[in-house]
Amino acid sequence: MKAFNNNLIEILMIVVLAGPGRVTALDAPKPVHHLDAVESEILVSINAERTAFNKRLTPGYRPLVMLKRDTDLQRIARGHSDDMIRRSFFEHADPGGRSFQERIMWEHRRLITAGTGENIWKQEKLDPEDPDTLACRIVADWMGSTKHRLNILSNAYTHTGIGVSCEGLVITATQDFAGVITYIDPPLPVAVRRGQSLQLVNREIGRLGSLEKFDFWDIDKQRAARNPIRNKSGKIDVPTGNYQFRFYFSQADRRGWIIYPGPFVRVE
Repeated sequence: MKAFNNNLIEILMIVVLAGPGRVTALDAPKPVHHLDAVESEILVSINAERTAFNKRLTPGYRPLVMLKRDTDLQRIARGHSDDMIRRSFFEHADPGGRSFQERIMWEHRRLITAGTGENIWKQEKLDPEDPDTLACRIVADWMGSTKHRLNILSNAYTHTGIGVSCEGLVITATQDFAGVITYIDPPLPVAVRRGQSLQLVNREIGRLGSLEKFDFWDIDKQRAARNPIRNKSGKIDVPTGNYQFRFYFSQADRRGWIIYPGPFVRVE
């Protein structure tokens, strides 16, 4: 009992001597780190669930593809898991109101997609040292929820990024999904200037025609700000503001366009 009291007095003295407004080693937050092994095991388990689903499919239905790792989606997922720990929230939208769709389309500068999705998870007082058990727990919890299971077993998605963050015994996980149509190389800038021309090249994935045009979709008004701009020659002529790129790909018969959304962008 005497030793306990001495330790308690010592702790109280440290706090008092630190004074108001000062941060001591006792107050400093533990660093957030990423559980790489758990992230890898989650991807293996998710694809095992998709494989099991395919075995139950009625003949004639299109089977699910195995999800591929997208390093940009992983970076974005890790960022959200970190943010949930540091700002003590558990939502798809951050405390500033930015949705997961906005987060992905602002931060992934190469993505042209048919759609995105997200699963999140948070628990406290779990042992981060057992990656297999932790990964199974996370996937089991998601599979036990209808909305999360729909994301995992959706045929709309082809790629994913998983971020598992840990601070002490607090663990958060984020899985971001995307149905990747193609990638833009090099990455698009976050901001462009009026009067600027863009040289856009898409990496071929599947049977997609050439990228012929793009326009700027007004996020607030939900309409195109101007007529489409021809790739590599047309100049940006829309008012300043925030937009979403939309890309026009030629169809095989050259009689029309297939339009897919891309990253958000700021016109200055």
